[in-house]
Amino acid sequence: MGLAKNFISPIPCIQKNFYIDGRVDYSILTTPHTNYEWGYPPASIIFHFLTKNFKTMNNYIITSGDFTNAGNFSGYNAKSVRIHFHKRQMDSLGFSKENPPTYPFYCIAETKTFDARKDDKGNPIPYSDGKFTMTRLSALSAFKDKSLLISAHAEESLLDKEIEHEINKIATTRGLTSDSVAQLANASI
Repeated sequence: MGLAKNFISPIPCIQKNFYIDGRVDYSILTTPHTNYEWGYPPASIIFHFLTKNFKTMNNYIITSGDFTNAGNFSGYNAKSVRIHFHKRQMDSLGFSKENPPTYPFYCIAETKTFDARKDDKGNPIPYSDGKFTMTRLSALSAFKDKSLLISAHAEESLLDKEIEHEINKIATTRGLTSDSVAQLANASI
C-alpha cells in the first residue's frame, strides 16, 4: 500500500490530539490538512508518535521517604517503589526537612530518562554507573490528600467531555450532522 505524497483531507476534520502527559483534546481542522515534508497521512504520523513516545503515568501512595541534601525527596510506596520528588514539589505541599511530610500523601508519576549533565566545555559527565543517561520514576504532580488526586483526574475527564461537547456544537453550526461528527471522531486516532 503506497502512502500519499501530499495527503489532503477533502472535508473539514475533527482531529483528536494526544499529549505525552496524558491529556486528550480535539481540534477542528477547517482547512485541508497537508503534510508535504514526510509524505505520510496524519494518522500514520500520530500512530508513529504514540507507539514511539507515549509514556504511562501511574498513581502512587507515598508511605515513607527521606529528603536528600539538595532538598529533593525520595518517596516510597508500600511495595518499596522509589519515586523522586523535586524540592519545589515538596515545597508546594509545605514539606521540608524541617517540616517532614505527613503520610500517606499521593502522586502521579512516570518513568523519565535524563541525559548526562555537561561540564564547562560541554562534554557529558557520566553518572556513577558510567552511563550517559539515567532513568528514574519521577513525580509529575503531588497531593496531600487522596481526594485532591481523584478530583484532579475527574476534572481532567470532565474537561475532555466539555471540549467534546463544544466540538459537536461548532461542527453542527458549520453544517455537519451529529452522525457525521461521530463518524469523523471515530475515524480519528
